[in-house]
Amino acid sequence: MWTIQWLGKRHQQPRPLKEILDSISREKKIMTDEQMFKQIQVLNMIFGGEVKVLGEE
Repeated sequence: MWTIQWLGKRHQQPRPLKEILDSISREKKIMTDEQMFKQIQVLNMIFGGEVKVLGEE
């Protein structure tokens, strides 16, 4: 019975994987340099990174 359901009409079948992946890739968010820097700072704090400033010891 499952095979009959799977091979049924086109609208009953799931969307093709390529179509799903294409729709996801179109929704990419573009970050500005400042947004990316803030995100890196957050990740640095989460993972316990060390902040180093050039010219300071």
